[in-house]
Amino acid sequence: MKKCIFWIVFALMGLAFSQLSEAQSFDVSFDHAAFFSPEMGPYVETYLSVNGNSLVYKLNNDNFYEAAVETTLVFKNANQVKEFRKFKVMSPALADTTTIFPDLSEMQRIPIPEGVYNFQLQVRDLNASDTTLPFKHSGLITVNFPKNQLSISDMELVEQYAPAYKENIYVKGETEYKPYVSHIIPKDMKSIKVYAEVYNAAYEFGPIEDFLVLFHIERVHTSKPINEFSSIQKETAHNVNVIFKELSIAGLPAGNYYLVIELRDKKDNSVLLTKKFFQRESSLKQKNTLNVSGVKVPQAFARRYQNADTLVYYLTMLLPISDSAEMHFIDQQEQARNLPLMQQFLYQFWKERNQKHPELAWNDYLTLVSIVDQQYKTDNLPGFKTDRGRIFLQYGPPINVYAENDESGAKPYEIWHYYRIANQNNLKFVFVQSTNDANDFILVHTNVMGKKNNPDWEHEIYLNPVKNKVRSKAREYFEEY
Repeated sequence: MKKCIFWIVFALMGLAFSQLSEAQSFDVSFDHAAFFSPEMGPYVETYLSVNGNSLVYKLNNDNFYEAAVETTLVFKNANQVKEFRKFKVMSPALADTTTIFPDLSEMQRIPIPEGVYNFQLQVRDLNASDTTLPFKHSGLITVNFPKNQLSISDMELVEQYAPAYKENIYVKGETEYKPYVSHIIPKDMKSIKVYAEVYNAAYEFGPIEDFLVLFHIERVHTSKPINEFSSIQKETAHNVNVIFKELSIAGLPAGNYYLVIELRDKKDNSVLLTKKFFQRESSLKQKNTLNVSGVKVPQAFARRYQNADTLVYYLTMLLPISDSAEMHFIDQQEQARNLPLMQQFLYQFWKERNQKHPELAWNDYLTLVSIVDQQYKTDNLPGFKTDRGRIFLQYGPPINVYAENDESGAKPYEIWHYYRIANQNNLKFVFVQSTNDANDFILVHTNVMGKKNNPDWEHEIYLNPVKNKVRSKAREYFEEY
């Protein structure tokens, strides 16, 4: 196989588009997955899709309309460039402006040594004006497949698959898999298809021994599996096992989820799992009914709280880490104040998160809430109700905080940096001081999928508009670190 193979396919997915000189927005989707091949070693596949309606089309020398993008891929390790790709992708030539504008899709398969890489992607619309900023994406990509040790590749979401009749970049084994390049699953998509590979199962479980592969969907905040959306299949252990599953999500409500693949041995012991984030769009809403009336509460920590007002306050502390049904229950109890029901809820809440030691989990959380209150409380709100406190409770302390209090022309702001949250890397949260209270900061932007994404977040910081071609100090930190 060549060192770098790439394909370009133009899928007719756009809507009719009449304005050629200016695109509405530069709409790019990107994903990647790391794999291992016994023949070529570790490699990374990158998947890119550009919305045809977001590109600028211009007349070429033959009087046809064309769009063009320039893509740059950089893999850095220890501040050294290990892989670099730069190439131009052209749209098909179009005779007129009333036709459907095709999306541009591109995939690359790049052999690369094992390691942790700072990955940088830049996509420029070559026909756009000089003031149009390029699309940029950065993150950490880990390539790690230890010899003689069980491991799983990253998950590749699949748009369509079919038997392979000829060799091409889509083909793995005897099947052609075309990637689905988005973390957003629209409401008309009735199933989610996923491809992955398991390595060294024969070494872990024994040659030709059976093992189990479990698929399920869980809510992001609670990590609780949703039983209606799960499946299990038996596999025979080989050096490389191809795992493919089409899981029905027809009744899955709107929300943020993880798709989970878990490996279990014949004794049903969990051995290894991996997760992939996705966001479901749906007209269905999550059920907000939660019945805890039948929960038996032993003579434990929950029964010690005999004051309804105190217990209501404790329950509101749980909101940052609750799912929608739990939030709804807590909101109801702010009015109902049913003491036995709240005791049952508190016990069940922590029992689900720590089966053996629910009280220990509750006490650890109380300690964390106390730390958050000391750090982030304002004149009007306890720490856990502030944006910074909520993010701290959800994801833990950031690996780094860039705080700026006296930049000329800017409000005080903070940028929090997390190396990894679940299966997402190099994540940032931008907070801006919103009132005269020096500790009152609100969240204005994050690159965490499914959370508050504001392309104009710099305007929330700077008193004067930031010019398109000028990189602000905040933008520089957000993109480079």
